[in-house]
This record gives sequence, structure tokens and C-alpha cells, in this order.
Amino acid sequence: ASTNNLTANGSSTSTITATATDAQGHLVANGWSIGFAVTTGTGTLSSPTALTSGGTASVTYTASTTVGTTTLTASSVTVNGTISGTADITLVNVQVQSVVLTASKSSITADDTETSSLTATVTDASGNPVANTTVTFATTVGDLDGSVAGPQTITTATTSNGIATADIRSTALGTATVTATVGGVSGSANVAFVAGDLANIRVVASTNNLTANGSSTSTITAAATDAQGHLVANGWSIGFAVTTGTGTLLSS
Repeated sequence: ASTNNLTANGSSTSTITATATDAQGHLVANGWSIGFAVTTGTGTLSSPTALTSGGTASVTYTASTTVGTTTLTASSVTVNGTISGTADITLVNVQVQSVVLTASKSSITADDTETSSLTATVTDASGNPVANTTVTFATTVGDLDGSVAGPQTITTATTSNGIATADIRSTALGTATVTATVGGVSGSANVAFVAGDLANIRVVASTNNLTANGSSTSTITAAATDAQGHLVANGWSIGFAVTTGTGTLLSS
């Protein structure tokens, strides 16, 4: 869903996109028919079906005036049976003017342990904090819910005095764009996931069998990784030595 938190006003919309792939993860050819339905909750869809183009098919969801969570299902009938996926949209009854999202740390180690705390501040048109409303947090990278196995890219929290919070962590390197959305209004923040301290060194020789002629050479490369196997950041000093046998080393 392009927006997964809307005002329950009967007119707010979100674009619902289904990405269809084969068993190998390849985007399917153009022309596959994808069915869309509101399976729980309320609201309407612009069409019950859409054809894939570039592996995706889209329809528009329009919110109802009923507060709650709506589940949308996209499905297609194949020779292997019906394949389906779902997305949730939260409908709220407040008019939000502003959502400001901040992260306590803009860069953390990608070790699935260190976290950055996300704080969404929600206010109305008069600048007053909006209490007791659902905020949807979404991220492009990382895990927003450490209590559930696997990376959760979407989670929700309820505001208290206009504030809702979540934590983010990751095992993968990269920069996450995190959004907090209420009633179709969003704020965003970036969090970078970086490699940790050097924990392992793997040494490789470009040639590991040389003529003992005093001039043959081999390039010795050390690959330095952290405890999670990520390549470490630039600038680590690596020492090289001939610990058994003979020969000399030349720094490059």
C-alpha cells in the first residue's frame, strides 16, 4: 500500500500494488490477471481485478468512514492453485496536520542487537498533540519488531500525548528510510546500518605455488569482516608477516 494509514473520511486513498513472481523470484510476464478484495474491514476498491505490467498490478483503495484495520488481499489462480498476498491499512478518525519522525541514532551496527529509537510526534492543525491514535511505522531496510522472528518492515504504535515510538535494528548493511504515517500524513528519517569491529580475517594468495627463484611473486589479500560476516569499513590497519618458512613481503 502506498499509504497504510488513512483518515476514515470516505475519500482518502491508497494505491495497492501486487508484485507477482514465479517460483524463482522472477517478475511474471505482462497480462496476468490479479484479483483484489477487501477481505476484512471496510472501504472500496477502484476495480476487482488488474493485469500485470512489468510484474506488478495496482488498484486504488478508498477509505470508508469506519475506524479500524482493513485487510486487502491480492490473488491469482494458477496451475498450482491460488496464490495470494495481503496488506493492512489502518483507518483513524483524526485530522492530522503534521508528523515529525526522529531517530535517536542515525547510524548503528548491523548486528541485530544495537537499536535506534524512533519517535513520531503527531500534531493537529492547531499544533496540539494528537492522543490515542495509531501510527504506522514502515522501513525499507531492517527490523521494526525485535520480538517477532524475521525482519518486520511494518509495525504500529499508539500515541500518548502525541508521541508514538518504535525501535529499529538490522543484520543487513544499508541505509533505511523509515516513515511514520497517520491519516495519510507522513514523516521520515534515515538510519544507516554499518559494519562492526573487525572480528575475522581470511587470507588469500593470488598464486600459492611459486618457483623458488628469488623473484616470483604472489599477491596476498586479507579480507576483514565483523562478527556477522560484513566487510569492515575502510581504514582498518592489517599487519602481514612471514610466520613460517622464507620470503619477503612488500607493501602495496
